[in-house]
Amino acid sequence: MNYRTQALFAILLAALTTGCQDKQQSAKEAAQSAATKQTQIKEIVGVGKVEPENGIVNLASSDAGVVKEVFKIKGEQVKKGEAILKLDDDVAQEKVKLTASQITTQNTQVEMERKAMGELNYKIANKKTLLERTEQLVKSGAETKQYLDDTRTELNVLLNNLEEKKLSVAVMQNKLAELERQLITVKTEANKKTLTAPANGTLLSLSAKAGGALGANETYAEFAAEGPAVVRAEIDELFADKVQTEQEAEIRYVGATTLLTKGRVSYVAAYLKKKSLFAEKTDDKEDRRVREITITLDTDAKLLLNAKVECIIKR
Repeated sequence: MNYRTQALFAILLAALTTGCQDKQQSAKEAAQSAATKQTQIKEIVGVGKVEPENGIVNLASSDAGVVKEVFKIKGEQVKKGEAILKLDDDVAQEKVKLTASQITTQNTQVEMERKAMGELNYKIANKKTLLERTEQLVKSGAETKQYLDDTRTELNVLLNNLEEKKLSVAVMQNKLAELERQLITVKTEANKKTLTAPANGTLLSLSAKAGGALGANETYAEFAAEGPAVVRAEIDELFADKVQTEQEAEIRYVGATTLLTKGRVSYVAAYLKKKSLFAEKTDDKEDRRVREITITLDTDAKLLLNAKVECIIKR
């Protein structure tokens, strides 16, 4: 190998070495740049929907029946215990009337037996007095022993009658107590026919109509309890570990730029799960998982319940 060839080889080797170093440096800088961008994430965007603080509740009837009367309409404000609708309660009310009538009759019989006991006590007191006098007369020879024995027998009969009356009153009182318990039961069953609001709130929907059938445990309305609205959202698993409570959040409608309101993250789930807020079917296949969060709003922005919104969480 001559001098010129050696020189050319040295130049090529130097160029190759420099190129490899440049590539290594570029890869290192790219990795550092990606890491820097990762640590400089300023916002996390999640999709959620507006819900009442205590959620939307499905109201259902514990009994089946025909709707007799509907007192409210969807969208109406209701108070706790206020009647929403009534099922046909004719049979239940008849049971209430019958049981109440039986109680009245039983009370009358108890009073009659007590009155009879009072009369017996009066007779027993007189008979005891007569017995004492007769005993004195027998001792003085003014009355026969047979009359004394007859008086004593009559007193014993009265005492036995009194014990029977006491037993009869006790039985009647037990029967009366049973009827009173039965009245509570039939009234409770009758009250179930009137479906009432579980709390102050709003009827979001009401499907029941007068004359229509309603099955046991069948939902007839959607109800939102009174209180502030919150946003329940889902964060993609890629950013799930970046979300914490007390982080600030901005709320806007999906695809819009107008700010609706602000809030703070008040709840962060402890696990990842399948998307559920906007799944069309319960068996929808979804590769990615999400972390559920709740955002408590700073102000009452009168957001539309169930509205789909974006949550921009500030880091």
